[in-house]
Amino acid sequence: MKPTKDDIDGLKLLQPELTTIGNRISGCFFLSACLENKTKGRGKKLACHSWNTERKKNPKHINKHFHINILLDESLYPSKVNETSEKLLSWKSDIPSEYWHINSDNTLCLSIESDIKLKQQNSKSFACFINELLTEYFYYMCYVKKFGNEPWEAYRHGLFAALDKASEGINESNSESIFNTLTSDIDIWGGKKKWNTLLNKMKCLGIKHNNNCPFCQRPTLVSRCNSHKKQIKGYNKILRYLSNQGSKQ
Repeated sequence: MKPTKDDIDGLKLLQPELTTIGNRISGCFFLSACLENKTKGRGKKLACHSWNTERKKNPKHINKHFHINILLDESLYPSKVNETSEKLLSWKSDIPSEYWHINSDNTLCLSIESDIKLKQQNSKSFACFINELLTEYFYYMCYVKKFGNEPWEAYRHGLFAALDKASEGINESNSESIFNTLTSDIDIWGGKKKWNTLLNKMKCLGIKHNNNCPFCQRPTLVSRCNSHKKQIKGYNKILRYLSNQGSKQ
């Protein structure tokens, strides 16, 4: 399936520099958005403005542009998205690894597939779906680069994903996926290399309130860290689980 003329015309109204040819969308994507309300968890309320909106005085209003290339599948789902100007890649040293949402092949990790498909189903039009999906992604990355933290809680990769899952409890149904991630050799996503580094840093002991948080970029006491509570809890639960497993043998 290819985008219809109505799809293309609608997208042009929102993003006039994007061109649709067959099952590809490419060109310059303009970001103009502001975080209206920060809610708990993965909730968010972004106000999307027209591409030529002047910069607001609100410091959370972000105006940027990115050159992109999108490959659509037969259901008009963005199966592969690249930021062709490599502006995002140049930010890698400025963005903490847990907030870095670019895949190992340099495609953009917009979200998990089920969430994107749900957004696609609930969207009023193909144009709105593409515009809102990209706006949320680029706003998130720009916000993290600017403020050093995330505007809303996003999904994690590698080590952080395993620790997030472990924080909710470890049992027979999820232990395999948790430990497969921790023993992965894919260093870029914080697999075996980062787990071993973390163990050595904490000397295999649990992370206590008077320790510095091992996940913060700057020295921050665990008792004062609000950003990595799940990771700290998950780390301690993994150590207790391994200890219990060892005592059963």
